[in-house]
Amino acid sequence: MKYKWLTFFETPIKDEIVGQKYATLLKSAVFINKLDAEVNFVENNHAISAQMVSIPFSTISDSAVVYDDSDLKSYLNKNKDKYKQEASADLDFVLFNVTPSAKDSQEVKNWAMTNMEKFKIVKNDSTYVDISGSETFFDNTYKNRGSFPAEVENFLFSVDSGTVVGPYYNNGKWTVYKLSGISYDTVNSMSASHILIMIEAGDSNAALAKARATMAEIKAGTKDF
Repeated sequence: MKYKWLTFFETPIKDEIVGQKYATLLKSAVFINKLDAEVNFVENNHAISAQMVSIPFSTISDSAVVYDDSDLKSYLNKNKDKYKQEASADLDFVLFNVTPSAKDSQEVKNWAMTNMEKFKIVKNDSTYVDISGSETFFDNTYKNRGSFPAEVENFLFSVDSGTVVGPYYNNGKWTVYKLSGISYDTVNSMSASHILIMIEAGDSNAALAKARATMAEIKAGTKDF
């Protein structure tokens, strides 16, 4: 009853009052002064009759019009505001694709292997990752399967905490992994399918009998799910 009162009675009343106040505010803020009234009166009561004739530009031959650069400059000077342009510039650039040589790649791999040995014995993983110049910041969140490259993921999920794996080459980078901790998800989940049998005419016993018969057929293998 409280929900109905608030939803269908009290709240609409509040909204209506606020709307009325807003409409009154707008009505009080908009008005016509004496000058507006005079102009409006003249426009509505002063009629003018006129006749016009249009002469298309096409009726004037191009050869009849003579102009030179001075005419164009004079027109431009009189209409500068129409042709204002924002400042612009033309840029020329050359793109160099920097590709590491085999020597460069080997040096990076050697660096990764050296740091891999140090990574095994350090006590504070986050500090070591930060000071080692890693392109990836230390992340202390636990990861599910699907978070790592396929060639290393199965191994990471089968070793003990403290194990260091690598270096692995992926997407132009050498990567070293350390399993800092293991956590097991306490939330169990499952994927399931179900068969719904409607109770017809209020006969729940008939529906239950049909459900049991269907389950027996599935278990016996005479029907699949």
